[in-house]
Amino acid sequence: MLTSGTFIGFSIILIGLFVCYLINSPIHKRHDIFYSLVGCILFIAAGALIIQEWENAFKSDRRKIALSKAGLSIINGAIFLFDIFFVFKS
Repeated sequence: MLTSGTFIGFSIILIGLFVCYLINSPIHKRHDIFYSLVGCILFIAAGALIIQEWENAFKSDRRKIALSKAGLSIINGAIFLFDIFFVFKS
């Protein structure tokens, strides 16, 4: 539930933020930092839960895909963390 909610929910949020960027609508700094902080926490938690679930599974293609998804989720959380610093500095 957490991983599906994170991936689908943040897809919707990021599409909305991207549309605001395209139409030159300003996004408040606090909102951007809030979404980035929540995204960082949720994506890292989702990646950790996926790793915990699949680390002892049988060697299969499905396991490889799940662990790849976990790695990409943690990388996405790190990108959100960097976004917090860039928004805070500007």
